[in-house]
Amino acid sequence: MSTIVLGCDDNGANDAEYQSTVASILEKAGNTVEKCDIEPNAFASYSDGSNGKDPNGKIGIYLIAAGTYSIADATYGTSKFKYNYFGIRPECSPGWECSDFDTKPIGADPDCPSWLCAKIAGNSFKKINEIVKEKSMVVTGKDATEMGNNLVKALGGKTSDSGDGDNGSTAKEAIQKLLTHWDGEAECYIRGKDMYINKIKEPESDYFLILEEGVNIIRDSLQITDVNPNTVNHLIVKWTEGTITFKDEELIKRFGEIKSEVEAVKKIVKTETVTEKVDTASTDTASTDDSSSEDSSSEDTSSDSSSTEDTTTETTTTKTVVEEQPIDNYEDALKFANTEWNKIKRDNGHTIECQVRGSNKWQVGEWVKVVIPSFDENGYMYTTRVSQSNDGGDWNCNVALADYPPGWGKEELESSEDSEEDTEDTETTDADSDSDSDAATE
Repeated sequence: MSTIVLGCDDNGANDAEYQSTVASILEKAGNTVEKCDIEPNAFASYSDGSNGKDPNGKIGIYLIAAGTYSIADATYGTSKFKYNYFGIRPECSPGWECSDFDTKPIGADPDCPSWLCAKIAGNSFKKINEIVKEKSMVVTGKDATEMGNNLVKALGGKTSDSGDGDNGSTAKEAIQKLLTHWDGEAECYIRGKDMYINKIKEPESDYFLILEEGVNIIRDSLQITDVNPNTVNHLIVKWTEGTITFKDEELIKRFGEIKSEVEAVKKIVKTETVTEKVDTASTDTASTDDSSSEDSSSEDTSSDSSSTEDTTTETTTTKTVVEEQPIDNYEDALKFANTEWNKIKRDNGHTIECQVRGSNKWQVGEWVKVVIPSFDENGYMYTTRVSQSNDGGDWNCNVALADYPPGWGKEELESSEDSEEDTEDTETTDADSDSDSDAATE
């Protein structure tokens, strides 16, 4: 990951323990951490190299109370760190809480030169981040543990609170189950402390990043996985009044035509309550068989009389049934067809991984224009993974791209054991009904 210089201001609130906790979390995430003495000059002199140590290629993180001087100085002053993070400690800032991060204006520090702090003073930390994003970022946390985890996330790494525990896993499974209803239509990603669930946008209207050969791809870092040759390249979607067709002429030219035909349908989910009668006579008979033959012979008369009694009970079960209805209008049919075509692109195996120069602009969920003439790559791809790295003292970003956002799996509906077989049949997608060699979408 990264080589980090971790400074901490003399805030008068368990500073050494706080710094050590943050350092431990950063190290567990794979970073190398060098702690400065707890006072402002130690971090400042490291940032400009005046203490004799080399800040180049390293990331500086400074833990401070709410203020603007250090942020402005690192952004517009003499800091030689390749990037700067400032951990704002609300417990050391009178009248300030984490909830104020997005809205509360931050005044200039009294000892900060007006020409310097005027660039960012009077703005919320959220707005300050937008102003200084090329060189600095402000992060907050209600305590040392949350601060450390939020700094790891800002660096692009994984933390111990990323949902690997039981509660996090349960929450992630619940969200994924919800999203299966919009498989191929919705995206979900986390930035900082916020989760975003959006309708997937068309790349042409949403991209602002360009990955270009000879411009910003770091040499020898490029890895391209070609499209799976069995990927469907000719999709025919049938609806009540015609067909909608998609073709990838380039793939057809390379691998031959691989065609799939599906019916455009909409799913209607219904819940039915069924009352059934269950015969309990077999239970009575089993009990009688367990008794001795002597007892049975002596009670023949009573057995005959009990057999005339009603031995049935009523049970009520709830069944979830999915009905598929043909789509009978063009707009809905086109939406269905686009989703099916996008699912094929999503599962085609085509990926790109590479390194680019470090920048906070590279984030999961962004569309990227990819131009790599040497490999005939010229189109839009979706960012599925971003992480920071420190390679030879340079701040780089590891970027992974795919042709479409990841999927959420098949929608699963609860049902009783009696309707389990029927439910499985109705949940089978049209693509599944084709042979594996024809559909090749799973």
